[in-house]
Amino acid sequence: MPPKPRVPRKGHMGRDDTTVASLTAKRPTKAKKETYKPKAPVVVEPEEIVAPKEEQALVDLFTNAFSPLLTSESLKERIQTVKSHLYNRDYLAAFGELDNLQAYVVRWSPARALCYRWIFMEGACDEISRVFEFGGRRNKKVRNVVSIGAGAGGELVGMIAAVEEINRDQDLKEGTTDEDKSQFCLKAVDIAAWGPICDRLLKTSKETLLSKESVVNVKCEFLQHDVLASDFPADIINQETDLITLLFTTNELYTQSLPKTTAFFGSLREKTSPGCLLLVLESAGSYSTVKLGEDKEYPMGWLLDYTIVGKDEETAAARSNGWKLLKKEDSKWYRIPAGLKYQLELESMRFLLRVYQRV
Repeated sequence: MPPKPRVPRKGHMGRDDTTVASLTAKRPTKAKKETYKPKAPVVVEPEEIVAPKEEQALVDLFTNAFSPLLTSESLKERIQTVKSHLYNRDYLAAFGELDNLQAYVVRWSPARALCYRWIFMEGACDEISRVFEFGGRRNKKVRNVVSIGAGAGGELVGMIAAVEEINRDQDLKEGTTDEDKSQFCLKAVDIAAWGPICDRLLKTSKETLLSKESVVNVKCEFLQHDVLASDFPADIINQETDLITLLFTTNELYTQSLPKTTAFFGSLREKTSPGCLLLVLESAGSYSTVKLGEDKEYPMGWLLDYTIVGKDEETAAARSNGWKLLKKEDSKWYRIPAGLKYQLELESMRFLLRVYQRV
């Protein structure tokens, strides 16, 4: 007989062992749902912009020279007074008081000095830069510069910075005195009484900007004169003058007198020697025009070229006035480097540029 089929043994409730085992087996627990917690945002601190050390040292010079004034409560009001006079082109009122002069210096001269340093070193042309370069057999040991309208010290500080940086790699012989060094001689001419301010800036510049190891000794003589007056000394600009600068000054001169300003430029031919350079900067925009009479206005650049060079600067006939045009730009920018630290605003500037050379 065939074997009987195996009948599953019934357990509790009549279920077989296999069924019971499957029911009683431990079921896997469900994973707990994780709660999303947003991560805190990563804060990236912006890197501090470090200004070029040469430019910062130049700005610090003004801070050191005029630190009490920069913290004065009345400074802001005084600056507004000067600014109002300048807007109205009332230059005698703007520069008629010592407090006004000091306010002008701390507000505008640092940016001007930065711009002038750049112009003297690279922003104009090679002929200008070579005035500040010493050394070499063919280079003159003495340079003579006359700056018209330079009482506020921007030209002085900018020139000292340029002289120092251009000649930094030259070695000073041991035992060399200031009188044995090459000489950079600046005559700063202005109608207002800027003498004490120029003296202070020269002293501070020599203590901070100009290295004791410099191969050049810088001298500055302030001369209070009106260049348009009949008694303006004829020997201030002479045959030994290498460079004449009028930096943001021509508008003031033309405002005083168009005929006298024209005569002043005309006199430079007889006073100077061939090779002498004439550098002019003037504000672009509304200050770049000169009003003649009631209705006529002329572009400053055109008027300068016409007065100094002649009708057509591109022709040989233009040289009959004694000057040739080396460089012209009607709109040039100087941008203040990022990161400079100063207690007042430092403004970039746009200007026209002219470089003429005596022929």
